[in-house]
Amino acid sequence: DSIEIRWVYTFYDLSCDYDAYSSIAVGDLDGDNNQEIISLVDTSPGVSGQNGLQVFEWSPDSMSFLSTPSYTWNMGLDSVWEAAQILVEDLDGDSKDEIVVSIMDGPWEQIGIGGNFSKANWALTADAYLKKVTGINSANLGFRNQLQDVETIGSYDVMGFEFSVNRQMTQWNVWVSYSAQKNTYRLEDLNPQEFRNNLESPHSFTLAGSYDYKNFSFSLGNTLKSGLPYTRPNDEDPFISTPQGSKINFNEPNSDRLPSYFRSDFSASYTLPLDETFTGKINIAFLNIFNRNNALGRYYVLDKNETGAPTLRRVDQFSLGFTPNVSLQLLF
Repeated sequence: DSIEIRWVYTFYDLSCDYDAYSSIAVGDLDGDNNQEIISLVDTSPGVSGQNGLQVFEWSPDSMSFLSTPSYTWNMGLDSVWEAAQILVEDLDGDSKDEIVVSIMDGPWEQIGIGGNFSKANWALTADAYLKKVTGINSANLGFRNQLQDVETIGSYDVMGFEFSVNRQMTQWNVWVSYSAQKNTYRLEDLNPQEFRNNLESPHSFTLAGSYDYKNFSFSLGNTLKSGLPYTRPNDEDPFISTPQGSKINFNEPNSDRLPSYFRSDFSASYTLPLDETFTGKINIAFLNIFNRNNALGRYYVLDKNETGAPTLRRVDQFSLGFTPNVSLQLLF
């Protein structure tokens, strides 16, 4: 007996700071006699633009599932705390499958308004929300500034808006999405008591599409979003002298922001029937095709020079640069 990987998808646009859970199911959601893969994935609290429910369609031309989701939905939630189960079944006897999901929402309060509209091959979705998450512990938030060794309990508030448009055609599938948010920590035992969330990205824009032609399948995805906050040392007086030695004199927490993040990914596949049993497939993918140095984080470390005087060392964390991938598959 053997197991062969026939299709792989990585959820690059999703992130979760806690345990990551996921569930999948299959079903013919659009009645075209081809099964779709439906995934339910955890997402991070307070991070807009993440859709935990995603649908991948089967392409008879390429004999594989599409390399990008044909439909995504946030289910009206800011995040999925824990993805439990997902079921695809015809519940009302209309010969169309419905999706049933079981998730655990987090310890937060949220109000929102939104809706969706679909006609012909168009689908529009809009959501606005206000959310408050309580009981967060500053020691678990990953600070790399003056709050690194501080432990206190507080909350954060999120105000956000999301809008997406999807257009499906015979060979084309195109979607555009935009999200905006304001995400603020509230830690009353600290000074200041309010400042930006580590994960706040005020604006995020995505443009993606896929095209199938005969045995070829192409997809292109572009993401542009605001950089994440970070804390910079004071330029005029970067050090504080203490009985234990020198410390970094930081500005207010998360008062600076990294440069904007932009990434384009391209993938293509070609399917070649070899005989009645075997089918060959060539997959090519180019991640970050413009080779952008996208900063994911920035923090500062206290060092000493040859004379023992304190110095600063800046540490920058970047995403992958231009990354090509090529794979060959033999399907049967």
